[in-house]
Amino acid sequence: MRRWTVYHVDFEAGGNSPLLTEIGSVEADNLLAAVMKAQALWPDEMSMTVRPAREDSQSAQPAAPPRDTD
Repeated sequence: MRRWTVYHVDFEAGGNSPLLTEIGSVEADNLLAAVMKAQALWPDEMSMTVRPAREDSQSAQPAAPPRDTD
């Protein structure tokens, strides 16, 4: 099992670079399972991303996903 960090993505706050706010973490074997667990834990969260958890808690904020402009 691997730990995954779940972030809320705020496209309005960051302009071209969305702001990510950590909302929790899940443990799962792969990304798909992590996303499914995150959706089950935070069903009202409409804008989230899941990333592999970092060992270094002092690390910088991860890069936000690109905004879909279509």
